[in-house]
Amino acid sequence: MSSKNSGKKKGSKASGKKGGETANQSFSAFLVDRLTQLFVIMMLVVYPFYYQNKYYNMGEAKYRFFTWTCKIGLSLLVIAYLYWIISRYKEYSLAGIFKRYCTADWFALAYLAASYCSCFLSSTMYNGTKTAWTGFPGWYMGLVSQVFFVLIYFFISRFWNWNPPVLGAACVVAGIAYQIGIWQRFKIDPLGMYTDLGSEYVEKFISTLGQTTWYTSYAVLIVPLGMYFYWKTKDLRVRIATGFFTALAFGMLCTTNSDSAYVAMVLILMVFFWYSLESNERMRRFLEIVLIGLASFRIVGICRKLFPERMITLISGEEKITDFVIHSGLMLFALIAVAVLYAGFMYLTRKEWYISPKDRAARSGSKKKGKKEKKEKASGEEKKDIFDIRKLKWLRYVMVVLAVLVILCVLVLVCLTTAGKLPESLSRLYEVNFFVFDNSWGNHRGFNWRMAWKAICNASFKDLMIG
Repeated sequence: MSSKNSGKKKGSKASGKKGGETANQSFSAFLVDRLTQLFVIMMLVVYPFYYQNKYYNMGEAKYRFFTWTCKIGLSLLVIAYLYWIISRYKEYSLAGIFKRYCTADWFALAYLAASYCSCFLSSTMYNGTKTAWTGFPGWYMGLVSQVFFVLIYFFISRFWNWNPPVLGAACVVAGIAYQIGIWQRFKIDPLGMYTDLGSEYVEKFISTLGQTTWYTSYAVLIVPLGMYFYWKTKDLRVRIATGFFTALAFGMLCTTNSDSAYVAMVLILMVFFWYSLESNERMRRFLEIVLIGLASFRIVGICRKLFPERMITLISGEEKITDFVIHSGLMLFALIAVAVLYAGFMYLTRKEWYISPKDRAARSGSKKKGKKEKKEKASGEEKKDIFDIRKLKWLRYVMVVLAVLVILCVLVLVCLTTAGKLPESLSRLYEVNFFVFDNSWGNHRGFNWRMAWKAICNASFKDLMIG
């Protein structure tokens, strides 16, 4: 693969029309672009809703959809890409392909090479099970899937063009998936997914994605996309729609009981905060996102208190983090504090967004007066009293330092809790599963990680290098 201008003359693009392009070049670019868009639609719009026999074969059904979409879609993309290269053979060079590779490209190729070696040197490749080729049953993360992942990376990174309608459709689909998940936690099952499903499995499966870990992994990947549209757009209708999406996203977060999803959401908000310090408008949007999220937490908590009979009983018990974010007085205080901060920030920047009736009348006055106002605006007189958030960019470094300190504190608490050496004042942390690293930690990831470490300690040099 190559980047959009790999091996080409300066100024040309891989998938864009230029005045000097031939008909073949234009059509090949059009073909690759449309196939890439279609593949993205299949994966972001159709895939989340696809299932066959409810939760009984969700993993199998999702995998079949994924593999067939990749087999057909990527095969067509490879053919279209070859046509794209042939139509440009005079200006294409093999050296140009590799010269334009970025660091991520080389890592992707190295990963693919290691996957091939790991597969063909594995005993499971030749014992009749072909586990190395297809992957363990139910997960299917063998060589086939790894090749698909790398090919998807190269095609999307080269030929995907920013397409707001497609991304907007992906957010709509995600919003519906979030809503279904929230309803199900209140025993509202519009698709009948829980029919005849044992109570021990109800808490493990949700929405149209299946297992809660699959669902939250998908959810937190789409969340920043919807938030971005809210944070960036100036269209009031889009902002209302994406504001509702953001509320559903936080509602999803506090109804699926996933510790890792909370961590992911905090990281997402940290990234938005970093870039929101670039302008007052961006910071206003960021504060609105935080307000929507905290309000959504509180609304879910109120609904749980109003309709306790509709709550699903979790065999593993209520997650402490979820119980904290939806019921604690500290989170209510955070909601009020952010609301006050937002009101203060809006007041400080009022000249940037508020147009008084007097100013509105003045702007509709004579052209001469209008020209004078434009000159004043250009000279900065109109906005000289506006608070500028860019003066507080040092808050970025404060945020990073605080994040590092929090991580260190959490690690220390995990070590002390696991060893049973907490001081008496912190003894309640023994009740929080997150701080006790045992075999059941992180949905039994504690057991997996311990076994993985033992396997590494007893592995040969070949296994250490490629698995």
